[in-house]
Amino acid sequence: MKIKSVTCPNCGSYLKAEEYETRVKCEFCGSLVIVEDSRSEGYNYEMGSEQAKLDSAKKLASDVNDLIGPYCHYEQTRAAKTGWENKISSSTNSINFYENNGKTVIYIACGFFALMMLIVSVSNRLSIPLFLLMGAISVLSFPLMAYIFLGNLKTAKKNLAVASENAKTEDNKLKEYDRIIDEHRSVNLAPKYRNEEAMIFIRDHLLSREAINMEQAVTQYESYLKQQEIIRLQQQTINLQQQQLNNKSTQQRTGTVLSGPVGGRRVGNGTPMQGHSLILHICLLLFCGVGLITIPYITLSKNHYWHI
Repeated sequence: MKIKSVTCPNCGSYLKAEEYETRVKCEFCGSLVIVEDSRSEGYNYEMGSEQAKLDSAKKLASDVNDLIGPYCHYEQTRAAKTGWENKISSSTNSINFYENNGKTVIYIACGFFALMMLIVSVSNRLSIPLFLLMGAISVLSFPLMAYIFLGNLKTAKKNLAVASENAKTEDNKLKEYDRIIDEHRSVNLAPKYRNEEAMIFIRDHLLSREAINMEQAVTQYESYLKQQEIIRLQQQTINLQQQQLNNKSTQQRTGTVLSGPVGGRRVGNGTPMQGHSLILHICLLLFCGVGLITIPYITLSKNHYWHI
């Protein structure tokens, strides 16, 4: 039987305990000393190791969850930022044009309008009241054009402010994504798995303890993809077989020659068939001569057939 050496925590004396004893009384101070069983030590070590693996998997799942946004939306955010920057450039050019050339454009436009009004008035020999009315309209065109230009300038400045704010927001998102990616560089995730479907799958399997590390989670995702591909191919085969059955059924309804007493019964293009009595047409041929026309027509027609 194995004897274990135990130190009394109260007086420091060395005590002896048998292998399976869990408690021993100190002979010197009378204290009751708890002795941990070697089996319990191994069990506790195993439990601690398993818990450490689970905690590591949970931490890895949290890291993967943090990376879903940066990896899956980085390019989309960068494209949005580029679009807002283009709008900033366009609005800035419009503002510069209105501020630097606005007065010149107003004068040219209003002068051209007044000249056209004058030409119309003279060419049509308008009366003095109408001429004065045309002149008043020409004069009023100046404040009208100025109002339009000022409105466009105000709109351009408003668009510039909105575009600048949105571009700043998208830029902040990119900086935050870069910070998160830099903080999680220890996460060994291959680029082909940096999509939303794969990362959510890996995260969920780590959280559900179906996988305890990245390698297991990736292997399970690859198995999932293979199963989905097999299901897709099976469904494709089923659809193809169904389509072939439908085509065959359609051909049987619209293009099949059915046996009949005389020459067969013909079906063409889904058109309903019409039957004719052979005995009746023979009588018409013998007594009226009408069968000379109807008998060859019905025999050759695709949508007619003979019966007795």
